[in-house]
Amino acid sequence: MSRDFFKINGSGQEVHRFEEEWKQTTGAKYALTMTSGFAALTSAISLYEACVAAVCDLLGLERRPATFFTGALILFLSTFSALGYGAWGDIRPFGMTFLDLFDFATNSVIMPVVAAATCICIGWVVKPKTIIEEVEAEGCRFRAKAFYSFMVKYFAPVLVIAILVSEICRAFGVGGWKI
Repeated sequence: MSRDFFKINGSGQEVHRFEEEWKQTTGAKYALTMTSGFAALTSAISLYEACVAAVCDLLGLERRPATFFTGALILFLSTFSALGYGAWGDIRPFGMTFLDLFDFATNSVIMPVVAAATCICIGWVVKPKTIIEEVEAEGCRFRAKAFYSFMVKYFAPVLVIAILVSEICRAFGVGGWKI
């Protein structure tokens, strides 16, 4: 926007100049908004599909009932987040708003638990050898076999569990480190 827009000369030209500059960039703004909106919509559909597939598998439902069930559950849970800073702003489980609580649960608890479970499953149940053989099956060379095995069996699970403990301690104000 031109600096001239902010100068007041009483002739109304500043308003006209702003309108012209707005018209010149409106197409680009519209295209950016539509592109961003389309990207957000396709991402939401992708995430929604994963939830529907999980509900189909876990509850043995057909796609249509699973879609409605998942949508109702998402609507129900998102109501807490939507109202958490407004009408329900005074309700603070564990001293957090609902959005903060959901963020803490997913990012600070669920993700490290799943990461630790994955490391333990690959490191001790499936065995790193299976993964190494799978990588080398196509003729690729896996140069860091020993390093990978050590990391997935010992180092990564310990570190991820330390992060989990730290985040829980930090959330309840009894220590932990900021990541």
